Amino acid sequence: MNVKVLDKLEKSYVKLDWSEVIQNLKLSVKDMESIVDVINTFKKNKSAKEIVICKYKNFPFYVTIKKQEFLDLLDFIEKKFINLELYEKCKLIEDIKSKL
Repeated sequence: MNVKVLDKLEKSYVKLDWSEVIQNLKLSVKDMESIVDVINTFKKNKSAKEIVICKYKNFPFYVTIKKQEFLDLLDFIEKKFINLELYEKCKLIEDIKSKL
């Protein structure tokens, strides 16, 4: 979700930078795949300067990432996939990175 849309939907919320909270999140493979899909969807959207990659349950806390940091997050997720030996997922990440 684009942060501009979030501004319209939520009257009051806390925006958290992904780099500050990513180590504390318990991301499943499905969660990481969803984040990769969100980045893939918004990679060419020029109006989306910052996007929401996840929301904390039961709280108005949203983890966001700025467009110029997409590569850093993709690198982080790619390392996680390599550690889990999910090499086929790395191919998609490499494809996305080449188009950024």
